[in-house]
Amino acid sequence: MPEPTFVGRESYIRKFEKLIKSPVGSPYILNLRGPGGIGKTKILQQIEAICKEEDIPNTGIIDFYGFEMSSRVSAVEKKIAASLDGASFQDFWQLREKMRGEPPHIRGEAFKKQFMSSLSEWASSVAATGKKGVLLFDTVEALRYSLVGTRLIDDWIPALSQAVVILSGRQEEGEIQFPDEIAGLVLDAEVGAFTEEEAIDYLREREVWEAIKEDSVEGQLFNLTQCRPLLLALSADWIREYAAFPSTAPAELVKNTDQDGFEKKLVENLPNVTLNPENVILPYMAHVITPFDAKLIQFLSDGIGSDEAKEILKNLSELSFVKEFIGEDEVPYYWFQDELRTLFHKYVFSDRFAWDGIRQAVSNRMIRFQDNRIQEAKEKGDEEKEQRAIAALLYHEIYLNPEKGFKKFQNMFQTARETYQYGFASLLLSPVRFLIEDLPERQRYAFELAEGRWLRDMGDAKRADDRFRELLSVHGNDPKRSPYIYNALGASALNLGKFQDALKYHQKSFELSKDFGLKNRLSLESKNIGEVYLLMGEWEKAIAHFKQAYESELNNEKIDWNRTAVISQNLGYTYGLAGEYEVGIEYVNQAISLLEKMNLKARLANAKVIHGDINRRAGRYEQALKEIQEAFPNFDEADYRNRATAYFYLGFAQWYRGEDLNDQQLITEARNSFESCIEMSRRYSIAQELPRALHEVSQMYWLLNLKEDARRSNNEAYTKAVASHDIYYAVNSLVKKAEFDHEEETYENIPQYTSELKAKFEDKGYKFPLFYGRMERISGEIAFDQKDYNQSVKHYAKGLYLISQHGGYGKYKIDKELSELDQKLEKLPLKEALDFYKQLKTYWTQQGVDKKRPKMLSWADQHISRLVFEMCS
Repeated sequence: MPEPTFVGRESYIRKFEKLIKSPVGSPYILNLRGPGGIGKTKILQQIEAICKEEDIPNTGIIDFYGFEMSSRVSAVEKKIAASLDGASFQDFWQLREKMRGEPPHIRGEAFKKQFMSSLSEWASSVAATGKKGVLLFDTVEALRYSLVGTRLIDDWIPALSQAVVILSGRQEEGEIQFPDEIAGLVLDAEVGAFTEEEAIDYLREREVWEAIKEDSVEGQLFNLTQCRPLLLALSADWIREYAAFPSTAPAELVKNTDQDGFEKKLVENLPNVTLNPENVILPYMAHVITPFDAKLIQFLSDGIGSDEAKEILKNLSELSFVKEFIGEDEVPYYWFQDELRTLFHKYVFSDRFAWDGIRQAVSNRMIRFQDNRIQEAKEKGDEEKEQRAIAALLYHEIYLNPEKGFKKFQNMFQTARETYQYGFASLLLSPVRFLIEDLPERQRYAFELAEGRWLRDMGDAKRADDRFRELLSVHGNDPKRSPYIYNALGASALNLGKFQDALKYHQKSFELSKDFGLKNRLSLESKNIGEVYLLMGEWEKAIAHFKQAYESELNNEKIDWNRTAVISQNLGYTYGLAGEYEVGIEYVNQAISLLEKMNLKARLANAKVIHGDINRRAGRYEQALKEIQEAFPNFDEADYRNRATAYFYLGFAQWYRGEDLNDQQLITEARNSFESCIEMSRRYSIAQELPRALHEVSQMYWLLNLKEDARRSNNEAYTKAVASHDIYYAVNSLVKKAEFDHEEETYENIPQYTSELKAKFEDKGYKFPLFYGRMERISGEIAFDQKDYNQSVKHYAKGLYLISQHGGYGKYKIDKELSELDQKLEKLPLKEALDFYKQLKTYWTQQGVDKKRPKMLSWADQHISRLVFEMCS
């Protein structure tokens, strides 16, 4: 229940009042951040009270605590709509009723569009009355890397510029990545402990200050509480008989104690401050991480009826450290304030003789309770609800049997990561965090490593890297652990764009694995090294390491066929990039055969998409399109990452399948597929696909004469690619900037792009011959148009040589490049044209083109002979 005293936080109220009175276009987001137990929720409660007093439309406090509100978009949408209600949300409620029974993914997409429309309409309608609506969100740290968090930050808040949004949580400064368009409209407000003056005002309002002064313990009390609101509130509860608390003299509370002793005094008798049966339920709430309603109390306590359960909750809700929220089903739920729960576990449950038996009995009942929820969710086909119940169940399984429960967590977590179910992986981490201090050291280490890998999966490679470095500092000399930590460091370095570091770490892991006899890890690290070289554009080295990984795996006593399939697919994909299409097809066929035998549908479908893309590169466009389209039904509707990837490759196949790459119908089809990939990537934070699709769709916009859209999309692609260290598409997008400028004959920025390409990428060892060749060719074309033929031939010679190294495909085939150069050279006088061809041949001969692309030299020789003959004639 909201504790009634509010002092010392007036500056935050003034910030809120400033936002309410500011014109549209001014800052409208208040980001309250600070540690738990510091009073952030109290500030929200005061803002909510002001809204009610001044008749300001508001949501009330929407708290993201618990699995339901932090993981289920529909629950939050319904909560916001119900709290605001009115004409603006009528269409939203009608659509929900109309689509009852439709598959979740279809409902979700329709609800998203209608909810966004209704939310914007509500904000506009309130603004039309001269007011601003207010949305209040608490415990936003629970949304880290969740779909609800993405929707809130990227979709809902940007649509609410005519309202005021208050965020409260334990987020660090700068942790929330607001979209660029609203980043400058946020007021950051760190909430800290009280000053001593504020603490005095608070204690005076609680009517205990005089007693504290009389005992002359104010200095001790401030020192022991550190002026933290939670500890001050509990101290006042004990001193003045708050709710069911018995009275305690201030001097008794602080006598002969240090920080731990003082905190223990505050919480160790909490189970005794309420009467039976409340004193039984209170410890249950501290042990169980699921929010309580009357049904849960009845399930846990024999002989308690519905009315009595509701009365118990009403009595417990009077305690300041018990929080309340109204769930999706409009039922009130209650739970322990997190900091109080931590103290309870530390000082109450530490008496294992007294409490272990009780906690075990409760956990056994909760397993049955969650099993029932899992079964109900399965029967309804509600996968999200099922996953939340599984995560809640896992908490009790780990508590009862740490060894068995943690092993189950590891298996489920690894499967969730491998199948890109990052939301489920996030849910699985939550129950382990609650129990981390109770786990053996070996399991705490494994959890720290697993959570670091999840952070990397979610794009937070910097925090992941910091975590792995901490682990290395402790376990660097442990032969059973160091290879795995170096492996994790290599992966995070790769995500941070530190490719040389990534190679170093994976090589170190390979060497340690070899030294310590971990033979099964050798193929893994060879594969990882190959993947680094692949991203650096060094395809020959990538292929060499993938082959090494392939042979190493097949020589293991127990072959990991799953890994073998991954390596085969990597080999096929890389050969395809290098222009060795038939070899690439053979390796991907091997992967497909293995995946069919293992019945891994999603992985199999992904391999068929790659198979189709190699066919596309080889010019077999209809076959490519057929294979990619046939892959779609094999992806689960929730497999957003693989579906986004498939949309990306489908766009390519649609565009390239015609003879004419300017075919408007094909371009439009490709545009739709790339836009589907972009929409899905944005919605589900799929960082890998977003810059790629943004770049490719920019070409569709350009061909459709949407020049501004094309430049905007390609510029965003470059920014996103650099941020996610996708060097391939960073280089590709930078070259595309130059190509756009060249087509419009605006040349002034092209030297800058050329310098940037060389300094940021080429000079750092990234090998992308097609892109470097295209940039050189652009410079050659510009010099040619300016009649500087000596410079032109230098750029052309190098550019076409580099393009030929790549092999070329689509509009960048070397035959097409040579044909277009033919057309230019026909405009020159015979002697100048002859000199041009001779210089091309000289450069290409020096580079050894005759060994790999002899057709280029024969092309030059043919024109040289023709021109000499014409000149002689």
